[in-house]
Amino acid sequence: MFDLDASLDRIPVSSDGIERVAWSLNLTPVAGTDFAGAEARAYAIIASAGGGRSVCYVCLYVSSLDRAQVYRHRANPFSSAEGEAHEEEALEFLQELGFILESIDYRGWSSQERREWFDKQPPFYPRRPPPETPPVPKEAAAAPAAPAAAPAAAPPSAPAGPPEAPPEMEGVLVLADDPDGPARAAAPAPRPAARAAAAVRPSPARAEEPEEAPARLRPVKVDLPEEYGDLARLLASF
Repeated sequence: MFDLDASLDRIPVSSDGIERVAWSLNLTPVAGTDFAGAEARAYAIIASAGGGRSVCYVCLYVSSLDRAQVYRHRANPFSSAEGEAHEEEALEFLQELGFILESIDYRGWSSQERREWFDKQPPFYPRRPPPETPPVPKEAAAAPAAPAAAPAAAPPSAPAGPPEAPPEMEGVLVLADDPDGPARAAAPAPRPAARAAAAVRPSPARAEEPEEAPARLRPVKVDLPEEYGDLARLLASF
């Protein structure tokens, strides 16, 4: 019987301690404690525990997640004489999960062959560190995202004022004997505006001057010829 050992994420066996090993020729979807449907490769290991004793482990390794689920035989450690029986249990356990296994006599390989095979098996090595992500600058991490700027409102158009009065024309004084041509006459000083509320003051009445006495007519003696006797008498009567 095998139990999942949550404390193990790799097969706790060294290259020199392996006695027999079987691994799957295919990948089979398996479910783990925190994943499901991931394809895994299976391993069954019999290793020496020293003092004539042995241990047996079963491992399901998910390459895409670099995760290994390790199952420990309940009899660990057991007598080396019981190794073959426990190995058969491990193979049956994996075959029921759908794995096709190949057994290897690890002890019959040369030291170089064992080293080359062992170096290519990630379930025996510590997990790979996660890929490094570029550091985020402190300024960028601390600064909050700037809100989208609202479109600026168009400034209100100023009301059209009254049309400007045309500029006053300055008079031109032309001197006939000026060799330099026409000269500009001085602009007339502005007249103060009459106040609307100012009262109109009557001009003082002039003192009446005494009328002159009519000139007195002085008699004039006119000598007329005799034929104008009637006219002469008329004039003499005045």
